[in-house]
Amino acid sequence: MGDFNLDLLKHENNNKSQEFLEILMSGSFLPLISKPTRIVDNSATLIDNIFCNTLPLPESSIILSDISDHFPIMTHFTINQIITKPYPIPLRRRATQENLNSLAASLDNVDWSCVKDCNNINSSFDNFLNVFNNHLDIHIPKQKHKRVNYKTLPRLPWISKSLLRSINRKNNLHYKYKMKKTVNSKIKYTLYKNTLTKILRLEKRKYYSNQLTLYKHDTKNTWKILKQAMNVSNNKSNISKIRSHNDIIEDPKNIANIFNNHFSTIGANLAKEIPPSEKNCSDFLG
Repeated sequence: MGDFNLDLLKHENNNKSQEFLEILMSGSFLPLISKPTRIVDNSATLIDNIFCNTLPLPESSIILSDISDHFPIMTHFTINQIITKPYPIPLRRRATQENLNSLAASLDNVDWSCVKDCNNINSSFDNFLNVFNNHLDIHIPKQKHKRVNYKTLPRLPWISKSLLRSINRKNNLHYKYKMKKTVNSKIKYTLYKNTLTKILRLEKRKYYSNQLTLYKHDTKNTWKILKQAMNVSNNKSNISKIRSHNDIIEDPKNIANIFNNHFSTIGANLAKEIPPSEKNCSDFLG
């Protein structure tokens, strides 16, 4: 599956599209999407597709959305899997400031002698864990996780329910525009979308500005908010081995030295590749 940039609607007239389709069909791969996936005012193309070599072919759909100028595509496979045990309903704790304060107050009144007076460190920890979990279950019990309908409940803190209704209205206008394809429907959708985009950006900026003001004396939370605003991921990956001059290096110390040597010499190595010039940087200054 993917965005192939080859219009299958023109496979009878375009040699590249025809060759692309024949190559896939020679391996028994059939296209699941048969209608345009990118529609603009003057053209409609089928350049996004999912190819499948299982029969019967699964159900597929094109989703009308203005996420991008390409419509999202999807397919649904039915897997004949025998489930011997029912899946357990996920239980989660819902922590609020109120029940956290209640838990803290309850733990303040606990007699911790069973933890402090115990000579065995493992037993002491087990006693602490039992006491803590008992109070945790009382004040913040595990509950069944309810599925959230994101069409009625905002998932971002700066989006109110009224803004969410506006987003849903914008999506409806986009649907009508793509179905009717009239000038009036396009103008109505574009004006509404542009206005809503400005409001959403303003509300987002206002939210982060208020958060930074609230935590201006808290460095940890300030950086947390900045990373959230910039969509900085906290995911880390460990490097167990690298390739250097066709050699596989697995020793951590050697890997560190190779990285250090690379980044400490990259400036000089790049400078060597720059052709000499008689001009000076000052020649470009006014």
